[in-house]
Amino acid sequence: MTPPARREEPGLPPSASRPLLLAIVAVLLVLAGLRLPPGYDSLLFAAPAQRSESRYIAVGHGATDLVSRRLETEDFFSGRRRGGRVYPPATYAMLWPFIASGSLEAARWIWAAVLTVSLAWLCGISAHASGFADPLARLAMGLVPLGCIATSSALGTGQLTLPVLALMTAAVLRLARSPRTRGDDATTAALFTLASVKPTLVAPVGWLLLVLPRSIVPAGLAAFFYASVTGIAFALRGRIGTPLPVVPRPPGAGPRPPLFIEENMFAFGYANLQNWLVHLGIGFPWVILPPVLGLVLLGWWTWRHRDVDPWLLLAVACLVARLCFYHRLYDDLLVLPVLVALARLASGATAPSPVAGPVQVADPGDATAEIRAASLWTLVAVAGSLLAPASLPVAARHAVATGAWVAALVLLVRAPAHAPPLQIRAGSLTPRLDSTSPGP
Repeated sequence: MTPPARREEPGLPPSASRPLLLAIVAVLLVLAGLRLPPGYDSLLFAAPAQRSESRYIAVGHGATDLVSRRLETEDFFSGRRRGGRVYPPATYAMLWPFIASGSLEAARWIWAAVLTVSLAWLCGISAHASGFADPLARLAMGLVPLGCIATSSALGTGQLTLPVLALMTAAVLRLARSPRTRGDDATTAALFTLASVKPTLVAPVGWLLLVLPRSIVPAGLAAFFYASVTGIAFALRGRIGTPLPVVPRPPGAGPRPPLFIEENMFAFGYANLQNWLVHLGIGFPWVILPPVLGLVLLGWWTWRHRDVDPWLLLAVACLVARLCFYHRLYDDLLVLPVLVALARLASGATAPSPVAGPVQVADPGDATAEIRAASLWTLVAVAGSLLAPASLPVAARHAVATGAWVAALVLLVRAPAHAPPLQIRAGSLTPRLDSTSPGP
């Protein structure tokens, strides 16, 4: 009697020796030591940005985005009308307890704590979920978020990216648990609602909320929670904060049309379709098309492949968010789930199948090796795009990042053809090995 096929333990390819892993870990530690302190220094100790009546609500170098969100939150709840707000009312309701309910000094330290907890969680889940058997390989995966230029930028400006990424990743992982209870659905919806503090990051992941649970309950609860927070925001407007005078628009500016988009708002982004359209001289309303088309195609693809590893679905959603929506340097952190998904393919945690479409591959072992090797090299390229030295010319760094992310998107979009459906039980994600799955 032939013994049942046994899946090979996940691990790095033989060519990745321990000395190489030690060197990678050492480099990542050095990068973390070089990049984290300036970020925290700008967030906590640099002279804070100041209110401005220009297009930007706050200008300066210290915690610029944190100060901007604080001023916008104060303006919203004080009833002060000033130009166009960057975020919807629910965002300001969720941010108020953290950044606008006390002094600016307190807000900086509270937000530093939020960012630190989020970063630590992302490091832990990156290491744990990678699937690598070697502790050094898992350690390297956990250190990558600390060495990213984007992490330093997100810390220094006080951006929302780190907590949003942690919240939406936690929501997706909880969504994938089986069996789920009503409590799980409510917790998932609450996490997703909190992640919606920055809608352009979390919008593509909304498809997973609709598709993964085979139930409309989590999505319905999230919509109810978000609507409730919006209602609370309007109910409290004018009741908290100090009423401030209305700032008139400059003479001759005229009223803004609905869905007004200033083309120069895309001046500082890169590696996204909205930026590229503006650089080609194509402005409003066409700049709205990339996010819309990206969301439609993502929804179709997610529905077709709803049985694969949720990390793969999350990674593709994050790449669509990064490449189709306007984003700046700190939002490069959206690529962190992509690293985990590629690591799971490379390590074997997401097991490749020998079937590519309707065609049976002659040698399943070769197919498995090719997929894992391609995933590993793409992982190296994507990690390199996040860890590239600051001395690299900006154009070169942007070109490397764009190429690596597009390559990762192509590989991950095609990956479901090479991965079996997952049997999800008790919160663990285990490939279901059947007669079509490869042997050792």
